[in-house]
Amino acid sequence: MSTGKLTPLLKEELKCRLQMKCFLEGKVLELNYNEDKSPPVPRTLLPAELARLERRREQNRRAAKKFRQKKKCATGELTKIVFGLEKRNKELRAEIIRLVNERNQLVSNLSGHPCQNNIPWLDLAELEREMGISLSDDKNTDRKDTT
Repeated sequence: MSTGKLTPLLKEELKCRLQMKCFLEGKVLELNYNEDKSPPVPRTLLPAELARLERRREQNRRAAKKFRQKKKCATGELTKIVFGLEKRNKELRAEIIRLVNERNQLVSNLSGHPCQNNIPWLDLAELEREMGISLSDDKNTDRKDTT
């Protein structure tokens, strides 16, 4: 046991504990533990065992293929949803710009009107803050990052 490793000592300790437990219960336990034991020789499988093993492997291949196809389909569906939402977002932002421009045009038309005093107009800066975008510049349609 002078291999410099802890594993043989742990195995020996477990062996002793198992033997002690069995002894206390009145059972006899013979453990034939050999450190220098060569690895077990793999036995040859019977034809029925080989067939069962091959059947299991084929079943596993089919299940893996089905899972990959299902995952690919789900990813494709999510990609379609993302593209649709991005398109809708772009359309809505363009409509916001159009509506703000229309509002600005109406405000400028009404500014020369004699009844323009004491009309509470929505502050454009307040609207920009609420929406997190810049509406004063028509070229800037991207949203501002607030994070």
